[in-house]
Amino acid sequence: MGILITLVSNFCYVAAREVAYFKFMPGFADKYAAAMVERAKASGEREEKIERATRQAQQFKEMYRKPVVNVALTFAEVFPIGLAVKLVSAAILRKKQAAKTP
Repeated sequence: MGILITLVSNFCYVAAREVAYFKFMPGFADKYAAAMVERAKASGEREEKIERATRQAQQFKEMYRKPVVNVALTFAEVFPIGLAVKLVSAAILRKKQAAKTP
């Protein structure tokens, strides 16, 4: 039952995030990628590291434009937390039940 609750809550989170990302923040990937490059330039890195940051920023933009990848990354962002909470709560409840059993 705990896994089902985690999956439903993650589904709601992913759906809300996708709507927000594609409808209300359409330029987020571009802005984030530009910030990545600017951060590399501002840190005084060598040219090859700046070029690598530029390539990574471009890959990030391309990756986030694909809704399937965006959904998978968003799901992977929160599912481990829900799973950990489920496992901890199951362990606590199991200990309480074991203590009650004569």
